[in-house]
Amino acid sequence: MLQSAESPSKSRLLAAQKEARAVSRKAAREAQAVVANAERSFDTAKALCESRYKRLAAAERRKLPVKKPSPIGQLLKASQAQLDMKEAVIKLLQAHLRARDADARVDAAQIALRDAKIVRLQRQLRVAKRAKRARRGWSTTRVRFEIPE
Repeated sequence: MLQSAESPSKSRLLAAQKEARAVSRKAAREAQAVVANAERSFDTAKALCESRYKRLAAAERRKLPVKKPSPIGQLLKASQAQLDMKEAVIKLLQAHLRARDADARVDAAQIALRDAKIVRLQRQLRVAKRAKRARRGWSTTRVRFEIPE
């Protein structure tokens, strides 16, 4: 049996639905992986920074017979620890930005899907408003509206 051709609006709608699902799944996986990786890196950097500060504080508390470290060296180490921590924060924020960017792609795909549905429904409404004798072709079976004539 020969199958009738699909309407152009239905084809566009199905393509938009397929694309929205694919983009949504891919973007969700990407965003989740990027954020998880960045959070692991941030936790590592935070632990490293805390251990550096503990070592610096322990060096300051040493008793006099042991040689105390140079104050300039201590300041350099502390500032380097702060810079490393700030770099880790920046990387984490960039990962969150990429995740939100993926969310924006998902939203754009869903908007395209909604627009395709609107176009199809507008076409069906135009067909439904025609007189019954003027309705012919594939669209007459697709009309779902009750329009008084």
